[in-house]
Amino acid sequence: MQRFWFFTYRCIIFPFIYFSVIVLSRFNSKIRKGLKDRRGLFDKLERFRKNLGGSEKIVLFHCVSMGELQQAKPLAKKIKERFPEIKIAVSFLSPSGYDNFKESSEFDFKIYLPTDRFKNAEKFFSILKPFLWIIVKHDIWPIHLKACYKNKIPIVLVDANLPRKSKRILPVAKSFFRSFYKNIDVVMPVSENDAERFLMIYPYKDRIIPTGDTRYDQVFYNSQIAKDKDIPHLSFYNGKRVFVSGSVWKEDLQHILPALSKLLREYENLYVIIVPHEPDFEQLDYLDRELNKLKLNYNKYTELKDKASERILIIDRIGLLAGIYKYSYITYVGGSFTTGVHNVMEPAIFNSPVLFGPKHNNSFEAIEMVKRGGAFPIDNENDVYCLVSSFLKDPQKREESGSEAASVVMENLGAADRIINYIEDYFRNF
Repeated sequence: MQRFWFFTYRCIIFPFIYFSVIVLSRFNSKIRKGLKDRRGLFDKLERFRKNLGGSEKIVLFHCVSMGELQQAKPLAKKIKERFPEIKIAVSFLSPSGYDNFKESSEFDFKIYLPTDRFKNAEKFFSILKPFLWIIVKHDIWPIHLKACYKNKIPIVLVDANLPRKSKRILPVAKSFFRSFYKNIDVVMPVSENDAERFLMIYPYKDRIIPTGDTRYDQVFYNSQIAKDKDIPHLSFYNGKRVFVSGSVWKEDLQHILPALSKLLREYENLYVIIVPHEPDFEQLDYLDRELNKLKLNYNKYTELKDKASERILIIDRIGLLAGIYKYSYITYVGGSFTTGVHNVMEPAIFNSPVLFGPKHNNSFEAIEMVKRGGAFPIDNENDVYCLVSSFLKDPQKREESGSEAASVVMENLGAADRIINYIEDYFRNF
């Protein structure tokens, strides 16, 4: 069956995927950029390897984008602590990961993963010569797996998840993925439930080791840095009652803004920070129009020379949200009126109760926080008004809810340590 699926993928499925990407690149600048930036990939790889010399040991991480990179960081940090002589390279599928990658102590080199053709995969691994390939979460490319396996490079899948309704476990897809997952040496799922489901496509129980999710470790690590470092012009918000609306879309703002209009008039000590998911012209223009309709004045972050003069601050710059949550007394996390709630752990670690919309089943931690009374789904502006008002009137209730939200993060720390404990033999035996 493996031969059948390999032939089907190599001759039918991947050519169709590649053709579709080429067509879509005409209409999508992000896809077009990803293709263009892959030119000269192997020359860059050869220069990196040549500069290192032949004796250097390399671990390769693979991440789709920035989210997976954040999950990789705690593990990469542990590797550097225990094996400082190891060099770590990270490959990306998406331009949003590659372009937004910032130099850090955890990683020595970034590169795009080449398109999934046998010639590309063979060349990639023969030049880089990693002794271990760590794939974060689920971005599996069959020909790269095959080439890696052929070159006797161990493959570890970490932070692996397999949702109950995943398309990977549909009848035909299950057979397809089982054929290629067998090339992976160890699968490390985020939970026991995921581990059970992985048996359907990776029937090697002794090689499935639930280790937890490294996102918790990274959120905790980021929070420790943020506690000791104020964002320019925002130190004024320390200790204030601040409602942070983080990573919000238009669909979120339709419910939040009318509620905030009432709350700001009723509570003179309330401040608001709004962080759009994408602070582009369209989002900022929408906010400007809606706030003007409600006769609410605001400042933009990029125009501040000192602290904000208005009670509403709009963050019109990317990259600040995780640090802004340290100022949050109550938080709303966006995305849950569109595709699904964004990261609820980042505000929760700062003991903030979390609000979000109805679409939050994509987030295990959001569900757990709701069960414990640390997070609250809302359906409309009245829900926002009532919940925020109740927390402002009852600080003890707010503190208890915030503590429950934080406990969901704190109780799930340690995945990076568990993973490195299992895989360190690869480092010692190389």
